[in-house]
Amino acid sequence: MESFIDGKIRELQNILSSKKSVVILMHDNPDPDAIASAWALHHLLKRRFGVNSIISYGGIIARAENKAMVKHLNIPLVPWNKIEISKHSDIALVDTQPGVGNNSLPSKITPLMVIDHHPISSKIKLKFRPAFYDIRDNVGATTSILYEYLSSCEFPIPKLLATAMFYGISSETRNLGREAVDLDQTAYIELFPHTSKRILANITHPKNTREYFAVLAHGLNTAMANDTTAFCHLGEVNHPDYIHQIADLMLTCENIRWSLCTGWWGPVLYLSLRATNNRAKAGVMVRKLVGSHGKAGGHDTMAGGKLEYTCQVTDTMRQTVESLISKRFARYCGRTRLRDYRSMTLLDKPLSSAND
Repeated sequence: MESFIDGKIRELQNILSSKKSVVILMHDNPDPDAIASAWALHHLLKRRFGVNSIISYGGIIARAENKAMVKHLNIPLVPWNKIEISKHSDIALVDTQPGVGNNSLPSKITPLMVIDHHPISSKIKLKFRPAFYDIRDNVGATTSILYEYLSSCEFPIPKLLATAMFYGISSETRNLGREAVDLDQTAYIELFPHTSKRILANITHPKNTREYFAVLAHGLNTAMANDTTAFCHLGEVNHPDYIHQIADLMLTCENIRWSLCTGWWGPVLYLSLRATNNRAKAGVMVRKLVGSHGKAGGHDTMAGGKLEYTCQVTDTMRQTVESLISKRFARYCGRTRLRDYRSMTLLDKPLSSAND
């Protein structure tokens, strides 16, 4: 009897038999899981199906770890605005889906294929209907799905690619501690011996810019918290990755179960929501925060959303929107009112002296 993955590879063979090249598009401002899974698909297409591909992304790659990953592993990426769509009709979406609002694929284009681990969008079957899709929201990382394809083909994974895939899985699942399943564990364990430990160290411990520390200080100084939830609004930022980093950091504070960080990048307000409970349904929660005018998605413990405006965004408008988001967050996640929040860094007692 044909296995699930063998059936999927046969599907791909039928779809790709007449194709010469594919553009692999990740979600905007790609994270390590998106970058690693895109590179894995790039390798799979060439080795198994003889199809050339270009890996592309919208937005920017700005987080220090992500930049180090691309640099030290020499991952071949091309910004989406450099791609001539008229010359590339076949698009593969990785770690994202059409119509969800977090990638640069024009709404009029139906992708050839979609591989993702986020909850499946209704638009996949109702509107876009790609020729091939493998969407498994019960898997912790998209890279793990691609690992299953590569391992089933029984050809060796190059050392640099193995390093990228291991880091993609470890970053997405927090070293298997967040929403990881058996497939993630198998990929993680089997990839590790084939990685470059020196490059992994360079990726996980990169140098940060002074701007990063300035944003960090601003975020912590403006963060508000009650007993179990914390939020902060960064205002205007030079790239959205700062927003996710601050949300992650606030969640490490003792007793905090929910953290939310927002920031404006141009006319778009980005939201990053984190939770400690594996059944928190952060993806559902962030949809409540942005309401019917925004776009959002995610998993049980991590999610993101955005509110995009076509008009000129004034300071007053920013404050109004941020206040609305704060009230919704307090109500939905904190189960309380805004007046119950105070500065996250305001201590009940003074710091102990060195002689204590």
